[in-house]
Amino acid sequence: MLCNAEYVAEVRQLAEEYKMPFVTSFERVGEKRGEKRGSQQTAAKTLLRLIERKFGPEAKEASRARVERAEVGELEMWLDRILDAERVEDVFSTD
Repeated sequence: MLCNAEYVAEVRQLAEEYKMPFVTSFERVGEKRGEKRGSQQTAAKTLLRLIERKFGPEAKEASRARVERAEVGELEMWLDRILDAERVEDVFSTD
């Protein structure tokens, strides 16, 4: 039976032999967080662009803080709503 250090050394050796990078669980978690943050940033940027195109630059700036701190799910809901919204307030309504 291999001890933890021997196991890690063997995995690293195999990874090197097969040219596979050794990725720790901490690195995987960091990658997932990075992906989530990237999705949030992309959705926020898209929503702000659409708000500006539909309602003008003043509406974009007034909405910026709320949009930039929103989670991905909320941003996706707002992106769907903007298609039918007559006012910027309709995008963010809780109805």
